[in-house]
Amino acid sequence: MIFWAYIRARVKSIACMAVILIIFGVVYFLADIQLDIYLYSLQLSAAFLLIAAGVDYYHFLKKHQSLAEFFELPHPELRQLPAAADILEQDYQDILERMMRINKELVTRSDQTYTDSREYYMMWAHQIKTPLSALKLLLQLEGNLSERGELEQEVFKIEQYVELALQYVRLDHMENDLEFKEYDLKKLVRQTVKKYSVIFINKKLSIDMDGVSGKVLTDEKWLSLILEQLLSNALKYTNQGGIRFYMEPGQEKTLVIQDTGIGIREEDVHRIFERGFTGYNGRMDKKSTGIGLYLCKKAADQLGHKIHIESKVGEGTRVMLDLRSDKLEIF
Repeated sequence: MIFWAYIRARVKSIACMAVILIIFGVVYFLADIQLDIYLYSLQLSAAFLLIAAGVDYYHFLKKHQSLAEFFELPHPELRQLPAAADILEQDYQDILERMMRINKELVTRSDQTYTDSREYYMMWAHQIKTPLSALKLLLQLEGNLSERGELEQEVFKIEQYVELALQYVRLDHMENDLEFKEYDLKKLVRQTVKKYSVIFINKKLSIDMDGVSGKVLTDEKWLSLILEQLLSNALKYTNQGGIRFYMEPGQEKTLVIQDTGIGIREEDVHRIFERGFTGYNGRMDKKSTGIGLYLCKKAADQLGHKIHIESKVGEGTRVMLDLRSDKLEIF
């Protein structure tokens, strides 16, 4: 294949040489020079051209291999290119150098913009916690407010939105923030439920965690985030009945979160983990961002866990969280 590429690259030179040999043949014929002299000179010329072509093909092949190796480099630099053989190749290398310099400047600018945005959002999220803490303290001191329960619930929601924003920013560098250990699953579930107790109380929903058992190899912070988002989603769309945590029968490492909420439409189920997708329920809620479940899926993938959802409109939703770690590699 390389040989034919070489022939195509040199087709003009080959044609030119053929024309020159034909011209010499015509001149020899018109000059009435003996045929054997012409054939001898033709053989000498052909031998020289074949040697020259062989040398040229060798350099062509070496340059092709060098460029192929350059193409495979993860971080190529211009100095690693083979030396330019003529002014045109040098022109191409100058153009490439300019394009690489422009690209590097754009990447640097983009990285700086991302870093600035990330730092700003993290600063904002931390700063807003101060007035929220003050507001919570005021609510505790003011015991006669009839709307205290609702106010506490709204403050809790604000706290969760802030925490979600922080985790979303950290998601891109999640692999640098993982610490795998064995944890008691029921303890993690209990902590999550306790965190959302204000919503359970205000919505008068029941909770059942008796079916949770076993230990799981995971990162506590990120698994807690997954549990919180799944529970938050269940609470958002459950107005009566309750929520149940239990281990899937026959699958001791699969945690099920089952609610008696409004359910998810069949056409929305396979898309609920897409970034920004809110579905029919989200459009009805008006406040849904479509970020929570997306964050869950991304975090679960990094932890080696899997999430599967079954739902039926009017009957509720079952979320299966596969916590097996047999394929997880820890370095």
